[in-house]
Amino acid sequence: MATPGLDFIEAMERAVGSGNIEEAVKYLREDVSYTVGAQTSRRGIDAVVAYAREQEQRARWDGHTVQNVTRADNLLVVEVLSHFTRVVDGARVTFPCADFYRFVEGRIQDWRVYAGMCPIQAT
Repeated sequence: MATPGLDFIEAMERAVGSGNIEEAVKYLREDVSYTVGAQTSRRGIDAVVAYAREQEQRARWDGHTVQNVTRADNLLVVEVLSHFTRVVDGARVTFPCADFYRFVEGRIQDWRVYAGMCPIQAT
């Protein structure tokens, strides 16, 4: 099975970001592992959606600008500039981010995010 591409990832992000679990299961395996930087990994679709909700308390995601997409076997790496608006002061912030997606049977099994998120937490 071919590794899904950027359209797949963008549709998954919309599903997770909107909290649409029924739609998210089309993209994420039930036992998905989600890791942001050095934080503890979260397991399962509910945990991924819960993290998205927690993030919304700090910053609203305004999209991203794709810089590079690389595929290898069951791995997709997407490098972007992520755009957010901080909740605390309304400031717009942009920072680099790289997401690594590993697929099993056409759905995401392991999702790792490496980003310079300090601008979100600044006040």
